[in-house]
Amino acid sequence: MTTGADRSAPAFAEGTVEIDAPRERVWAVLTDFANWPKWQAEVGKVTVDGEPAPGMKFKWKTGSGSIRSTIVDFEVPGAVTWSGTTLGINAMHAWQLTEADGVTTVSTQESWKGIVVRLMRRSLAPALQRAIDTGLLELKAAVEHPAAPAPAD
Repeated sequence: MTTGADRSAPAFAEGTVEIDAPRERVWAVLTDFANWPKWQAEVGKVTVDGEPAPGMKFKWKTGSGSIRSTIVDFEVPGAVTWSGTTLGINAMHAWQLTEADGVTTVSTQESWKGIVVRLMRRSLAPALQRAIDTGLLELKAAVEHPAAPAPAD
């Protein structure tokens, strides 16, 4: 991972999950930003400005906030990092995918900085870890058990 989350930030979380699928399939789901709401319960509408690449911007809603993000690193199909800002929080979220024998290991880290995070560290740090843990499980479910297509009329 070229760019990662900041371990010294007031809020830092990380996690890993194994997904029974090739790395390319996991990558396709993870980096299809516009479709995040289909598999992430906390994500609302996502608006993408261009094709995924360093510098691409996207906006998305989660909970009660809107986040403006920019892709920092994009290494197909193994690593993606984006930065984001919302409500006085500056975030950095990094993902790395490795594959062995058809199983993809997904590792992710996220850090939050800013005065809001320093003031509310005790509640925000655990909330960030819960979000990382939930997001990994949702990604695993989305890849291993994709929703069935709608029946044809």
